[in-house]
Amino acid sequence: MISPVDIRHFIPEIKQDHMFAFAPTVELSLKKGNDNVVDTAKDIKTVLTQKTEKMDARELLWMGNRCTRS
Repeated sequence: MISPVDIRHFIPEIKQDHMFAFAPTVELSLKKGNDNVVDTAKDIKTVLTQKTEKMDARELLWMGNRCTRS
């Protein structure tokens, strides 16, 4: 599954009241065989946090802008 990430957390020049249509995504996987919803949610949250911390939001924004101009 994928989860959109609010890029405004990483680029302070984009204010909370600005309309902004670019949302980079993070790919997530579910572990098979885990029937505990709470544990699954905690695992997803941990992985999502780790991946968003590694994200270079400015680079993703630049690449997305370049792709739409082609």
